[in-house]
Amino acid sequence: MRALGTVTAVALAVSLPLALVVSCGGGGGSDSSGGAGGATGADGGTPDGFFPPAEPTDPCEVAGYFFDGASDCNVVRCPELTCECPVESDTDSGVPPPPDVITLSACVPGVGCLNLADCNRICDASFELTKQACEGRIAAASSQSCESNAECVVGECRDESVGKICVDTMQCSEDGHCGGGSACLFNPASLDPDTSLPTALGTCADGLADSPCFEDDDCAFGRCSSSRCSAGLPGDSCSFNSQCASGFCRISDPTSQSGACVTGEQGGSCADDGDCGMGLHCSGGACFSNEVGQNCDSDEQCASGVCVSGRCRGGEIGSFCEDDPDCTGGFCVGFRCASGGFLAPCAEAADCQSGLACARQKCTDGAVGSPCATAADCNVHACVRSACSDGSTGTLCDSDDDCTSNRCANPAGVEPGECTPGTPGSACVSGSDCVSMSCAGNVCN
Repeated sequence: MRALGTVTAVALAVSLPLALVVSCGGGGGSDSSGGAGGATGADGGTPDGFFPPAEPTDPCEVAGYFFDGASDCNVVRCPELTCECPVESDTDSGVPPPPDVITLSACVPGVGCLNLADCNRICDASFELTKQACEGRIAAASSQSCESNAECVVGECRDESVGKICVDTMQCSEDGHCGGGSACLFNPASLDPDTSLPTALGTCADGLADSPCFEDDDCAFGRCSSSRCSAGLPGDSCSFNSQCASGFCRISDPTSQSGACVTGEQGGSCADDGDCGMGLHCSGGACFSNEVGQNCDSDEQCASGVCVSGRCRGGEIGSFCEDDPDCTGGFCVGFRCASGGFLAPCAEAADCQSGLACARQKCTDGAVGSPCATAADCNVHACVRSACSDGSTGTLCDSDDDCTSNRCANPAGVEPGECTPGTPGSACVSGSDCVSMSCAGNVCN
């Protein structure tokens, strides 16, 4: 919650009783309008951030507090500065009430005693929160002193009236009191119900991860939870994509208004394609690409145009398939893509290229040596031992029909036999194997 400051209380810092009355109107020539003053950021400017940049302001300078820059706080007794502030009469007596006396005293190591105060500003109610911010800096000048940003738990190290101090650990009354990229946020409970202006100091915040917040608008990713900004990291709660650093908020329950941030990257969780980055799709609760081997639910999710059994397939030989269109070569046999060429696996002739038949689950051209089940599968003489044979002399045979000579002989008497011409000198088992009908010593006479 962001707002401008108003007045509710007086902040005092009292030291040893050496009184000095400072007349109203003093203040070292500073403008009593409370305009911006102070130093720039420690790095020379205000970095880009969630909140728009604000001109740095020094609350002590604006509130009219001035230090001598010389006193040693370990040995000196600083004066008390007193401002007499007129009080409006609330009676009908016509007698003005006594002034409200404000006494100030402080010593800050390195910058010395508070030796001058602009009573116009000290008495001006519109500077009250700015004065409180200054008093806070005076009190913390030692514990929050720094030389560089690296020495601050959070935010910026800035050179101000009280010395170099980690400004973002201090309470604030305006954005300029905070470091570059931070803003002064006010608790909505501190706002005046009539003016909507704050009545108590605010907190410096950058709106990024773990930054203090009071409402979602205080955070870069639009999510304030337990008074801290979400980083929009995977697993952080969200209601919109803008609340996630990745730009992806997964809402798995359609009846719910909230979900969790997801990466949107390959392998990240998702509820639908909208939870995945460009070129990715959601399948089975995770983001996948369209490459071969990635999970899928439809052909459209695959670069190959083929999704089989929940995976993108390439359609190459051996690739898993369900029907012919799943294969580059056009043949799906036993759930695997096949070429349909010679000796390729097949279940029927339709699984083979034109001119080939399917025999013994292999595509065949019927030539010598090609697989066969019967002679009908061959373009040559016979099918012998599951291979096509031309039945010529010396080829294997089981019966005379397997040979063009119509003679199948095995001199050893063990199958398979051998086709023989039956001429003198050729192999024989019996006389029927010979033209001469005479077989002696397994040789035709």
